[in-house]
Amino acid sequence: MSKFPSFQRWLFFLYDKLQITRNERITISVLFTLAVILTLVNVFLEQRIHRYDEQHAEVLEAFNARSEKMRNQQEEIARRYQPPTASAVEPDSNVSIQQNMESQSEPLTVERININTATKEELMQIDGIGPAYAQRILDYRNTIGAFTN
Repeated sequence: MSKFPSFQRWLFFLYDKLQITRNERITISVLFTLAVILTLVNVFLEQRIHRYDEQHAEVLEAFNARSEKMRNQQEEIARRYQPPTASAVEPDSNVSIQQNMESQSEPLTVERININTATKEELMQIDGIGPAYAQRILDYRNTIGAFTN
């Protein structure tokens, strides 16, 4: 004899009233069981996020330090690849651009290199191009032809 006769009777009348077939009952039972299991798993295995102020301060300090280091690296790269211009002089300084240029011991000269006619040594004078990359440029130029644009 069952422990829940009134529940079973109610369930039987529900099935009969809704005309639910045996396969549909099995499907509903399996889906309901899966929903209960997944709900229990979610409740018991839920990862909780703990925020600790002292760790937050350390992480924020490390983030700021790395950001500053990255900014310095980007500025260094920009200085290396962008020649100084008249706008590089600080507007607050009382030194005029002409006096600033006169005070430089070596004038800034930029030599243009035609990559369609340059040798490997000439290509290696460009910042960022070493012997392997210069050779790749020469190989490309010999197989494909002159660079355009």
